[in-house]
Amino acid sequence: MRMVKLDITKTYGVFGKANSGKTTWIKEHIAQLDPQDLWIFDYNRYDFIEWLEVCDHLWLNDTGTPEEAQLFMEAAYSKKNNPDDPKEVPRSDWTFVVLEEADNYIPRQLPGIKRFVNTARNRNIGFIVSAKRPKSVPPIYRTRFDYLVVFHSTLPEDIEYVTEWMGYKVGSDEHRMIDGLMRSMTQGEYFVCDLNNGAVSEVMKLDLGKQPEREGSFKAGEHGQMPEAPGSINAAPVGKE
Repeated sequence: MRMVKLDITKTYGVFGKANSGKTTWIKEHIAQLDPQDLWIFDYNRYDFIEWLEVCDHLWLNDTGTPEEAQLFMEAAYSKKNNPDDPKEVPRSDWTFVVLEEADNYIPRQLPGIKRFVNTARNRNIGFIVSAKRPKSVPPIYRTRFDYLVVFHSTLPEDIEYVTEWMGYKVGSDEHRMIDGLMRSMTQGEYFVCDLNNGAVSEVMKLDLGKQPEREGSFKAGEHGQMPEAPGSINAAPVGKE
């Protein structure tokens, strides 16, 4: 399957249990971008500490409250004027935001959080929302995402939520296949769903011993490209009902 790099104009949901590989995936992908285009909300205060010297907008979480996450999103949101047509804005003028450990604040739906998720792309801002539980993202936000990046998870309600988010019915053959994959994937294994066209990648695996290289600005990582055409889950084609 031919793949493409992370797109600064798109939105991504990255989900999986603790230590499944989410942060490594994010680091490899944002390593493709100019650090000055990045805004990072480091909820754990140390996951992205290596960006401290090169990224002017690395926010080290202080209080752990949804209100602080809202302040960060409002700051990122305010830096971009609302263009007449965001499709005409050159990629060099886009900002990319990383929202880590979003389980802790996305469910609150504070006004600034809701505005950011719903309208950030209208202000030429792409983003990643990373969380242990996909169900922490309220249904009202699901249409705002272009891609799901799915790591190991075992909670039935989260697997059902991902299944529905991907456009399949709970109880279908696709649901059973996704359930088996999410439960059986090992550390660093993941698959990607393009929510705009239903394409699903094969299971891929991160090199967990690899660190993003940096020389002035970060170089592109090896993994995390998005499926450009319909793919497969474990080489078995997945079709929608």
